[in-house]
Amino acid sequence: MEQSNSAHNFKIYNILIVAFVALCCEQILHEVCHGIAALLVGASWDQLWFWASASSWPEGASPGLWQQMIISGSAAVLNILCALVCIALFNRNGMVQKPFVRLFLLYFGGYSLFAGFGYLFFDPIFANPKSAGDWAKIVMLLGGGWNVRLPILLIGVAGTVYGYFWVGKAALQFTSGDMADPVNRKKTGTTLLLLPYLFVNAAFTILAIWHPLGVKGLFVVSLKLWSGFSGFLWAYLIKYQWGKYHGPFANETPIPDQLNRNGLIVAVVMLLVIVFILLPGVRIS
Repeated sequence: MEQSNSAHNFKIYNILIVAFVALCCEQILHEVCHGIAALLVGASWDQLWFWASASSWPEGASPGLWQQMIISGSAAVLNILCALVCIALFNRNGMVQKPFVRLFLLYFGGYSLFAGFGYLFFDPIFANPKSAGDWAKIVMLLGGGWNVRLPILLIGVAGTVYGYFWVGKAALQFTSGDMADPVNRKKTGTTLLLLPYLFVNAAFTILAIWHPLGVKGLFVVSLKLWSGFSGFLWAYLIKYQWGKYHGPFANETPIPDQLNRNGLIVAVVMLLVIVFILLPGVRIS
């Protein structure tokens, strides 16, 4: 029994480690994309934080509408592209034998998908002249009317709802014990989807206290974490709580029950870089 409990705990640790690293990657890539986009359209990339990226225009420059839209909107588009790559790779041959890579594809794909389409979902609803959201800025640049908001909103809703089903279906490919047993299946789903939603979101909420925009930034990040990433909660409800089990599946991967020490080292290093470098901010130019 002690060994079984230890193995189960290692499964939880592995999942939380991979989910944490995946969300770190999503957030850093998102902000770096803003900076690179600024450089590509002729602006200066001034500073990078974990939660934000600052850019400016040369003195006397008059940026065009499309240039401002690229800086604001490109990161969400990158999120969506990253999600599509993860979806395409998830069931490729050989992934079954690479459980940690496959777990990373699940979480990085899920976080990227909900982040990218989440901006298109929520920003048109709340957009106003003082909004900090990436696509809220685009909505206002295009006039702020519902002729602009509604098409973007519908794309965001469609992508987000698709994410509920893909994340849930992908999570079902990971096994722990007898998945035909509904009690064990729900326990496994809780480990895969609910625990990362709660614990990783809680860790990132704490990190958001040091957002460069202060309380406003903390609110925006909290909305993204707890509302935008609630897709993991909905995926659990749809596939584990309400849906019928149609397994076993052809490409099932057992959840590793030995601690991934390399993954733990990566997670610790990333946390240290975030706390001591990216939260204070890095001057780029």
